[in-house]
Amino acid sequence: MRPWSRSTLAIVVVSVLIGMVPALDQAGAQPKPIKIGEINSYSGVATPYTFPYKEGLALATKEINDAGGVLGRPLEFIHRDDKLKPDVEFVQLNWPKLGESDHSSYITALLQSGAEGLFSSVWGAQSIAFVKQARPFGLFEKMRFVAPSVGNPDELDPLGKEAPIGAIATPFAWYDPWLNKLHPKLAAWAKKYTEWAKEKGLKDPQPKLGGSWGYASAYIIAEAIKRAKSTDSEKVIAALSEGFEMDMPWGKVVMRGCDQQALPPQWIGVVKMDAQGKPIAAEIEETPGREVARSCDEVKELRAAAAARQKK
Repeated sequence: MRPWSRSTLAIVVVSVLIGMVPALDQAGAQPKPIKIGEINSYSGVATPYTFPYKEGLALATKEINDAGGVLGRPLEFIHRDDKLKPDVEFVQLNWPKLGESDHSSYITALLQSGAEGLFSSVWGAQSIAFVKQARPFGLFEKMRFVAPSVGNPDELDPLGKEAPIGAIATPFAWYDPWLNKLHPKLAAWAKKYTEWAKEKGLKDPQPKLGGSWGYASAYIIAEAIKRAKSTDSEKVIAALSEGFEMDMPWGKVVMRGCDQQALPPQWIGVVKMDAQGKPIAAEIEETPGREVARSCDEVKELRAAAAARQKK
């Protein structure tokens, strides 16, 4: 699902069911909520994605609870900020560290390299900062820019007129006419998300990739609990490990059992400026996530190799 590499740590959401709780409160009148611990990076470079993620999660949770909850009980997410503290630090010439704010030395090195193309794996607030710092040097006119995250509205909207026009990205272009024709329910979801965000007073109520992740996460967790017919953590994990598929407004999401990885559709497009002077992703093409993700066998081999290195 995630194309990031080396200096980029993917946004990881750890959802833990908090024990077994009685089905009813002490008065026996209202069912007690199923409490789910949600650990994410709500500070640092990840926030362009995680703030919308939290809103998408809340919107889906409201829909689920309004429809009767799960096993007759409402869901309740309890959030914690991990402050994006990576377990490892990658240090290599011309590879900025996670959270690096000054990219001038890397930009200079790129300009002197003579390269015709640049693949960038920085994302979130760090990607926004890199693009803004690189534009005055004409970096994107001198080489073809390929940056998976930069085409997402989570980054394009804050960049505005400073967006890197012509960049190749893997965007969540919820507004694209072709994508809306391919997924007829997408427009209604985008409208619902926007109305939800406006009611909450968000400065930017437009849908974001992070919002779609949060929305899907709530429904996937709810589905796993239903399949487990229990809130017991191990039973829910077992249900996830069996794997299943869910239809989302933007297409089918495969919850793969071997590694519990959610595989949504993957898109590719080009950053352009629309008639109103707003940066968008266009020329969208879609590929099923399962076709571009590493196979279960590859994941197994990589994990075994990583475990072997840790033993040394």
